Amino acid sequence: MRIGILEDEVLIADHLSAVISDKGYDLVFLCDNVKDAKTSLTKGVDLVLLDIKVNGTLTGLDLAQHINENYQLPFVFISSNFDSKTLELVKAVKPYGFLTKPFKNIDVDIAIDLAIERHNSLNVINSVISNYLFVKDKGAWIKLFFHEIIYIEASDNYSTIFFENKPECVITKNLKYFEEQLPQNDFIRVNRSVIVNTNKIESFDSKSVSVINKKFAISDNAKLLIQKKLT
Repeated sequence: MRIGILEDEVLIADHLSAVISDKGYDLVFLCDNVKDAKTSLTKGVDLVLLDIKVNGTLTGLDLAQHINENYQLPFVFISSNFDSKTLELVKAVKPYGFLTKPFKNIDVDIAIDLAIERHNSLNVINSVISNYLFVKDKGAWIKLFFHEIIYIEASDNYSTIFFENKPECVITKNLKYFEEQLPQNDFIRVNRSVIVNTNKIESFDSKSVSVINKKFAISDNAKLLIQKKLT
């Protein structure tokens, strides 16, 4: 996951940078003013941590509004003072979470987790067209691009995701979770334990479907959906 930070306190900025690095995330930018942060957003980020009062005339609230108007990104506010007036202004730009100074490493982890989970949920609720999904793997969030997924095979509450050009990964989520999160136009649950990317289907018949030389039995309902999609 790619993260940007707007923070003008050096110690706080260093602390956040260290936490992000320890989790294996990419720090795309670390800015102490809104003007530079706006420019840096064009580099492509997945989440922004932003202080409210920073160097310059613009504040983190201005950056939040800019994100809302130009990007579909989750952002988390950082502040040492959420007084009633500030809180009303913060609520108006609909942040995905809060971090109150001083904070611990676990506070940053929780804020990021809640922000990404809310982002995923809102995308589903609002039918936002996206080309990726965030899932948690080994304690950190990874970005799954739909076009890279071949199929997902589940066993109990674990799902193994198979990709075209990289090793598979095991996620502690059941298949129903992915069925709800993935775009239905491109992914079909062909039986109780497998979801396939319809764009990767090589062939199918009345009983099975093949993706990348792997054959799976299909249900009657899945057969109808595949026929509708591919014929």
